[in-house]
Amino acid sequence: MDYPEISIIVPVYNVEKYLPQCLDSILAQTFTDFELICVNDGSTDRSGKILDEYVAKDARIKIIHQQNKGLVGARNSGIDMAKGKYLYFVDSDDIIHPQLLEICHALAEKENADWVCFQMQTVRADEEIKPIKYDISELDYIVTNNPLIYCTAKQKYELGFSVWSKLYLRSFYLQHRFDLKIRFEDYPQTLDFCASHPKTVCLKEPLYFYTDNCESISRSNFTVQKIKDYHTGLNYVYEIYKSRPQELKIVIKNVFGRVLKRQLSVIRHSEKAVQQPLWQAFAAELTDLYNKGCIKLSGTKFKNWLKYRWLIYISSKGEK
Repeated sequence: MDYPEISIIVPVYNVEKYLPQCLDSILAQTFTDFELICVNDGSTDRSGKILDEYVAKDARIKIIHQQNKGLVGARNSGIDMAKGKYLYFVDSDDIIHPQLLEICHALAEKENADWVCFQMQTVRADEEIKPIKYDISELDYIVTNNPLIYCTAKQKYELGFSVWSKLYLRSFYLQHRFDLKIRFEDYPQTLDFCASHPKTVCLKEPLYFYTDNCESISRSNFTVQKIKDYHTGLNYVYEIYKSRPQELKIVIKNVFGRVLKRQLSVIRHSEKAVQQPLWQAFAAELTDLYNKGCIKLSGTKFKNWLKYRWLIYISSKGEK
């Protein structure tokens, strides 16, 4: 049996407003040897019906209808069905450049890479996108076995944390099968991959268009559980790198600081009535990470550093 070269996995949950444009952007790919696995993760809107309509249009589309298992569970269901040499993930409220698969596949084959990483561009939901047509032979990219050094946005070639900013060799991905059932799982998974020093192609071109969607997981109401999920993810990363002091130093400076800064910002902008338990949970996370040596002034704005130290101090005193 002939298998497709690339398996595209799209978790779907209540995105009827955005789903058609996402699927259309995938079906418009210049590289056509792929299967599209859509995992309807217990949607209660018309998302499931939209998927059924698309199946009738294109034989490359496969659908899994399942009870809600969350993003990791949905992705894993798709992985179990996938047959392609490569894996690619798309969020169902975003769209992709028409040459994404063509470019990434060509470079992965040329360089015998474990994964190909590229950039993203944030767009409004109602924004008309006019993609640039690329000449693959003229693309500027680097090849490295130490992708960790490209984890900061200050780099010309940013690695990025999101799984949708990478095309994976399926055999490589399966060696690092991820089953940490938390929200915001992309950064610990990406850093797990980096620890194996994979052969990496990094592009500077934006091939993914991220929709600024206020209903997405990352923009939804912040809760104590989400802080615990962030904490779980950071501890997961710490366990990977704690015996690698030089690499841990890079991770603390360029990753831990960014993740903590995001939590601090979201809590500050939460409603005053719900902030107290959020600050308490965040203080507990900070205390644990500080005791592990994972909170440093380097890579942290001084005012944020002072806030972290204050939260750790009042937590140690049992103050609210």
